[in-house]
Amino acid sequence: MTAVNKSYQPSALYLLHQKVILYPYYLLTIKFILMKKLKITALLAVLAFSPFYANVFPSETNPVVKVIADAIKWKSESIDVGNIPQGKPKLIRFEFTNTSSKPIVIENVAPSCGCTTADYTKTPILPGKKGFVEASYNAASKGPFMKTVNVTTSESKTPKTLSFKGVVA
Repeated sequence: MTAVNKSYQPSALYLLHQKVILYPYYLLTIKFILMKKLKITALLAVLAFSPFYANVFPSETNPVVKVIADAIKWKSESIDVGNIPQGKPKLIRFEFTNTSSKPIVIENVAPSCGCTTADYTKTPILPGKKGFVEASYNAASKGPFMKTVNVTTSESKTPKTLSFKGVVA
C-alpha cells in the first residue's frame, strides 16, 4: 500500500489554473442556477397574482353589461331595406323601448358616412316608453350597400351600432 503524503502543497501553476481557468465556469454555473430560480419565482408570482388583475373572481354585483343591455330594448338592430331606387332618399326607422327604471336621453347619433343623415327622439324617454332613431340614406351609386349609425345614450357611453343594408337599383 502506498502512503499518502499529507504535506502535499499544490504548485503555484496548479492554483493559477484553478483560479483563472475554472473559476469563471464556477461563476457561470452559479449565475445560471440563480437566474433559473429567479425565472421560476417570477413565473410563480405572475401565476399567483394574475387572477386579481384579470378580475376572474366572481362578483356579487350585477354585471355592467347586463345593466346596459337591459336599459334599451331595440325592436331591430339591423334592417334589410331590399331594393331601393337610385337618387331617392330612403328613410330607415329604428324603434326602441326604455326598459330601465329611469329616463334615458339620446346624447349622440353618428351615421357612418356623409350619404346618411340621422334624426332621433330629442326628449328624455321615460321608463316603459318608446323612442326612435331614423336614418335617411341618399343612394348615389348603384349596387349593394351596408351602412351603420352609432347611438350614444345617457345609460351607456359605449355607442350602440345599428345597421341597415340593401341594393340600389
